Amino acid sequence: MSRISRRNLLRLASVGGAGLAASPLMLPRAAHAADSVALQLGWLKSVQYGGSFIAEERGYYADEDLEVTLLSGGPNAPVDPVVISGQALVGVSATDFAARANANGAGYTVLGAKNQRHAFCITSRADNPVRTPADLEGGPRLGLATINQPVLDAIVTLNDLDASRIEVVTTQGNPAPLASGEVDCFLTLFTTGPIDLELQGIETHSFLLSDYGYDIFSGIYIVTGDALENRRDEIVRLLRAEIRGWQDFLDDIEYATRLTVEKYAADQGLNPEQQKLQAQAQLDLLVTPETAANGLFWMSDDKIRANLETMALLGIEADESLFSREILEEIYQGRIRI
Repeated sequence: MSRISRRNLLRLASVGGAGLAASPLMLPRAAHAADSVALQLGWLKSVQYGGSFIAEERGYYADEDLEVTLLSGGPNAPVDPVVISGQALVGVSATDFAARANANGAGYTVLGAKNQRHAFCITSRADNPVRTPADLEGGPRLGLATINQPVLDAIVTLNDLDASRIEVVTTQGNPAPLASGEVDCFLTLFTTGPIDLELQGIETHSFLLSDYGYDIFSGIYIVTGDALENRRDEIVRLLRAEIRGWQDFLDDIEYATRLTVEKYAADQGLNPEQQKLQAQAQLDLLVTPETAANGLFWMSDDKIRANLETMALLGIEADESLFSREILEEIYQGRIRI
């Protein structure tokens, strides 16, 4: 990394000054206390935050003179109250959630998108595959949680389907109905549903809804306008450390999995095999032509427009002002890796 942290600068000065007469520039300085910040995760700790765990473990936060608390999310720990109140400097969310929060006055800006592709997918058995949205018409029973009906409605519109020809069976979104034969396919997350079935010995076929027009960034980094105005330097440093952690995640998911299971989410009782498979699946969400050309977390103009179009179908009002690449542009400075 080209930037030298204040902590490393002091260490280098100490080494480089050995045997030289002291000068005002080389006199010992008072110890510098790292800035304490919090990053609010979007859900319970698991390998889906493996890059953040690596950033902590390998000292990337420390390189930026940051002491970062990774706050676990979950059903009883929503992101918005913590970020809006300032208890967390940055939060991890999804563009549709951030846009809805802004409609209620949150004042968020999206600074980067870890997952370029949303994890929503349609999963079926490999011996009876549903390969495209068009295959949903006139045949397979689709398991669908009621909360995800707007997602199906968007896919119908995006792909010119006849909703009356799609047989929907209300489920809870878990894989049990597919395993039992109650449904022929179901809407799930690519990083969980197919993996749970694979661990049961059931071979599956899945397609991502993002391949058929459903464009929603997830794993986005959100900040309030107040934080962006008054704590911009800390935000830059935090995001830079995060990028380094996720670059390492791509290089070594075995390490990310071990770190997650054995340390950062040790209290979750996670299945190491499941976590490794989830990490592998996440690669398909992280890496796209946009990130290959511009770096991780990049938000291209085309992808931003596609997100806005998908949100419009979901009945969510938002515009380009929700997104800003200024922090990423400052960090990368034309490079694709830091």
